[in-house]
Amino acid sequence: MPAGWALIKKYKPDVIWSTYPIATAHLIGLSLHRLTGIPWVADFRDPMVQPDNPAVPLTYRAFERVENKTAVHCSRTVFAYPVFSIPFNRERIR
Repeated sequence: MPAGWALIKKYKPDVIWSTYPIATAHLIGLSLHRLTGIPWVADFRDPMVQPDNPAVPLTYRAFERVENKTAVHCSRTVFAYPVFSIPFNRERIR
């Protein structure tokens, strides 16, 4: 996060872009967005959670929390295939 903050101060970007499959990338994107107010695009490629994936319940719940926080706070989402974005809508956020 300190590196991201330093880069934002130096380059003054118009948008913050975070990319999954590193789940914490979206948490860093969220933090930088909250600190700066810069619009944030969350690139999921594929959904973080799907039925029975991740298989470990603790990991599933952690990824679900990250995915839900991201959906609520990001400006836009990007997925590898449009079909992945269909179930990903704000109505399913708890």
